[in-house]
This record gives sequence, structure tokens and C-alpha cells, in this order.
Amino acid sequence: MTTPLTKARLSGTELSIVSATKQIANKLERTLLNEVQDSPGLDDAVARITSRDILVDLRPLTGTLIGPLLDAVEEAARDAIASLPSSMRVGIAFDQSDIRAIAWAEARAGQFVVEISEQVRLQIRSLVTRAIREQFTVEQLATYVKQIVGLHSRWAQAVNNMYDRTVDDLLGTGLTISQAQARATVLAGRYHDKLLGVRAMTIARTEIVAASNAGRYLGWQQAMAQTGIPGGMLRKRWIVGPDGWAGIRVCDVCLGLGGSEVGVNDLFPNGRLMPPAHPNCRCSAILIFPSEEL
Repeated sequence: MTTPLTKARLSGTELSIVSATKQIANKLERTLLNEVQDSPGLDDAVARITSRDILVDLRPLTGTLIGPLLDAVEEAARDAIASLPSSMRVGIAFDQSDIRAIAWAEARAGQFVVEISEQVRLQIRSLVTRAIREQFTVEQLATYVKQIVGLHSRWAQAVNNMYDRTVDDLLGTGLTISQAQARATVLAGRYHDKLLGVRAMTIARTEIVAASNAGRYLGWQQAMAQTGIPGGMLRKRWIVGPDGWAGIRVCDVCLGLGGSEVGVNDLFPNGRLMPPAHPNCRCSAILIFPSEEL
């Protein structure tokens, strides 16, 4: 069986999430830039972007994530059912109409958008403080807005630092300030896009692992419901992702969780019902039957 946990190349479903993530970032960038560029001055631009309800802007885009997440949930649920003993899988079918799968995908997509909106809101607050302190022009504010959207704060700061450093270096070559800023904007834009691509892939891999594990759990639940096997008879085991997959080593957090067993409906020691434990986590869980040798 091929799963997102055992391969490094992005699947079609993961690529769909990469595309959705970039679509969300592009939408947010256009919205904020329109507010800044339509402003007559810095004070008005600051007021517009700080009062903008980013979550309201992004919420309609949750649908772009729900479809790919449901695809991954369905595939994993069917695989989980197929791997059960024959006595547990007779007559069991699973598809995307399962209300639990839909609810999980909608909640996961909504949570993602909330987290993105909160990150950008905090970054805007920091940027506005700097803009007021250094008395940016509207054009300068627009440049820095483009450099933060879609990135977490550390990477956004790296792009800003790269832009500032490039401007200083180019001024030393004899370029005018406008020429140096124009060139630095292009280079910083490329750096931003590269980091956004990396982040989108991290998000995609994390979300697919989450969807796969959610689908696996829902498959178990459906099998138990249809066969009448009580959850108290079954346990689940945390399986650590393959070391070195896509150049990623297993972290200490996951090594500590590896092999831990709890009841099928209980939380693992880290407080999660199923993996992943963190971004880029490749762990999974398996069902343990009473007759299995431990």
C-alpha cells in the first residue's frame, strides 16, 4: 500500500492542497495591497489594513481545502477497512458522504484558515509599528506587505531582512534609491515565492497525514459500529514515520511516542487522538487486536 507516509514525492491530492494554500495567500495579498494602494497616505493605509477582517476575507476559501482533505480521508478509511480481519470488514463501505468525514474536513480547513488569518494579523501589527516609526511611504508599505503574506513570522522577517540588506548593498554600487528598491523588490519577491512554495509543501504533507490518520480512525469506527465490536476490546499503537524520508529525520517528540499504546478511543500521551504530532510529522497509528502478539 502506498501512503503519504512512505513516499517523498507529492501526490495529486497533496498538490491540490499546495495549490489551495497558494490561492489563499494570493487572495490575501491582493486584498491587502488593494487597501494600501487605494490609500491617499500612510495613515489611511495603516487604518485600512489594521481594521480589515482577514478571517472574513479568507473563510470563503475553506472550500478549496475541503475537497482534497476528503479525498485523503476516504482513501485512508478504505485502506483501514481493507486491512481489518475478514470478520470485521464484511459488507462495510466508506465514501465521502460520511458525515463524520465531512465534519472533520470542514473543521480542519476552518482551523487552518483561522491560524493563517491570526498569523497575518500579528505580522501586520508588527509591520504597521515599523511603518509609523520609520514613516514609510504608501509604496514602501505595499512592498513589505507583499513580503509577509503566506509566510510564518520567522520567514517573513527573513524576506524583509533580505530586502533591506539588498537595498543597502545596491546603494553602495551607485544605484539611486528608487533603482535599488526596485531591484531589491524583485529579488525579495523571488525569495518570498520560494519560501511560500516550501511552506505550502509542508502544509500539504502535514494536512494529508492528518487526513489519512483521521480516515483510518473513521474506518475503524465504522467497522466497530457495523460489527458490534466494543471499542474497549481494541487498542491502537503510535507508529513512527520512516527515518530519513524526504531527508527528514524522526524527531525526539515522535521517538518518544513511538510504540505507545492506548485504547482505540483514548488519547495518546501527547493529548492527540491520532497523529500527526507536529508539522511535517509522518507518523501513523495501527489497530491492535486482543489476539495479536505484543
